[in-house]
Amino acid sequence: FFYEICFFDKVVQQEVEEAKAAAFDESGTALQAEEAPKHELILLGVPLGFAGGSFSAPSIDKPLFFEPGPHVYVFHNGAGCPGGVRRSVAVEFFCGPEPKVLAVKEVRMCAYLAHMAH
Repeated sequence: FFYEICFFDKVVQQEVEEAKAAAFDESGTALQAEEAPKHELILLGVPLGFAGGSFSAPSIDKPLFFEPGPHVYVFHNGAGCPGGVRRSVAVEFFCGPEPKVLAVKEVRMCAYLAHMAH
């Protein structure tokens, strides 16, 4: 999956096709690659705020799927999932030389934990 984290806006997910091996005919000429189908963007959440201090998230099912802290930013009310659950994401920040999404994991159905350098 490809993840786009736009702070103070949204988090989206898009399925990405795996790279396909190049195809050649008998003469060694590369065949024209097929256009990969575009997958829809899935909204994982909109900003709720930092999860420090007296953090409260009534829109996120308990128990929380992340450890609240001053370096965690939460997005909620994403696209719907089975059972009426809405997607949500907690982004935990780590110091790094450049902004980069380090990892994203679905820790329970429709609840994602992302690690990001900044």
